[in-house]
Amino acid sequence: MYLHAMRLITFRVRIVCLVFLCNCSIGINGFAQDLELNDSLKNYYRLANLAELEVLDSNYKNASAYYSKAFSFKKHPFCSDHYNKALCDVLINDYQNAYKSLKYIVQYGYSLDSLKKIETFKPYFSKAYGVKLIAFN
Repeated sequence: MYLHAMRLITFRVRIVCLVFLCNCSIGINGFAQDLELNDSLKNYYRLANLAELEVLDSNYKNASAYYSKAFSFKKHPFCSDHYNKALCDVLINDYQNAYKSLKYIVQYGYSLDSLKKIETFKPYFSKAYGVKLIAFN
């Protein structure tokens, strides 16, 4: 589970580093104001990062809460964040919220069959919300 979570987080870390490096290099040339992230997006990234740090510490309930807060700052949150939140929700047996995140990523094209093969999600699909998601698809 730990390695799986680390792979999911790696992408986000790369993006944050890229944004940081771009802002630094552009700032040197005096154009940073044109490419600055708005406050909502900054809050989204900050909260998603806090959620990922909680995942690393196996604090899945806190991570889920941070993801929920992050989603309020971005109209269309990244599917990878919904996926991570769903993992956290399943690990804390919050199947109702896991359903919301999994439904979101399935609507954006993630394969339900792929989800059903992931060990962490197997208990979820035997519960009512998992059956509801299968029926939705």
